[in-house]
Amino acid sequence: MFLQTDQFVNKLKFVDSGTMGKQAFPEFYKFILVEYKREDNTIIFRSFSSTDHTHHIAVVGEPENRSISIDPESMEGFVFDPSDLLKSYSKIKDQMFLHVDFRRKMILLKTRMSDSTIQGSDGSGFIRIPPYEGETESLDVPENFAKALRRVMWATDQKSVDPAGKGVFIKTVNADEPYIEMAATDREVIAVCRDYDNISGFHGQGIIPYQAVSSLADMIESGDDECDLLMTSERIICVSGDYTIISGYIDAPMLAYDRVIENFKKESFKSAKLSRIQLATGSDFASQYA
Repeated sequence: MFLQTDQFVNKLKFVDSGTMGKQAFPEFYKFILVEYKREDNTIIFRSFSSTDHTHHIAVVGEPENRSISIDPESMEGFVFDPSDLLKSYSKIKDQMFLHVDFRRKMILLKTRMSDSTIQGSDGSGFIRIPPYEGETESLDVPENFAKALRRVMWATDQKSVDPAGKGVFIKTVNADEPYIEMAATDREVIAVCRDYDNISGFHGQGIIPYQAVSSLADMIESGDDECDLLMTSERIICVSGDYTIISGYIDAPMLAYDRVIENFKKESFKSAKLSRIQLATGSDFASQYA
């Protein structure tokens, strides 16, 4: 199939960001899986992190007959290392021809300037995408959701021995004015943010791993399409155009706010109003002595 090289590289980078890298076991979780979906005639790239239970998925396109060689006996797909492709094509602003040979587990790329062949390996043990019915709730202003996520991410603690401290807790609140509440805590600091936009009929809650939350925010903010979001009892699914992230929840209860900081009483604090610039400047100045 013909496609713009920079668009191809962006999709490759997106999926590569979800691979597990050197710590992966089995070996192929270091790489990207390429699959052919017969039902809608598309080629997709996918990665999986067993640490976060997260899938990164990008639809590459709809291949023509000469763009794909199908193995009729096995359509499990195959895995390949994207590093050489990312290095070779990251600066090319040309159109490329992509051919995926599932029989020989091979990817062929051709531009006006270069030809490349990437040999893959068996990917039959790659974890499948968990089934979901696709009943997603449309978020008409997805960038607000991404900003709300970023406001609480800083309070997570990746080194915490408590799994609940390593992610962002997201839940819907059906009050008079419904909202999504996001919270993170490292047992010493709590961050809470609420998003009141476009969540009518949206239900769910769970602790999302930090890396998945970061990827969600990046995908939403960089996309031009509206974002579809679904939270089930087991996972969160976010779809934006050709990009999809599916993440499982951290299997731990969210730490109770009133137990994180003992004897906390709002009435015991004095308050003052000041501008954001004043607070930022004062905090930065004071931190120099910390």
